Amino acid sequence: MLSVILDNLVEGLTFEEIIQEYPPLTFEDIRAAIAYAAQLTREEELLPFQLNNQKNCFVGWVSHPS
Repeated sequence: MLSVILDNLVEGLTFEEIIQEYPPLTFEDIRAAIAYAAQLTREEELLPFQLNNQKNCFVGWVSHPS
């Protein structure tokens, strides 16, 4: 459900709209999801990576426990 909440927020839905779409959710559930996502970003270090040793070719991020 975390990804559903975050995806909907990214799409610009308000807390009220998300709760309307997913009635079991509450304002506190959405706040808790955001807090949890924030905590996850503090616990892991995201490092850029590249494929096939191509220099200056950004491909994405890989999660690395700190």
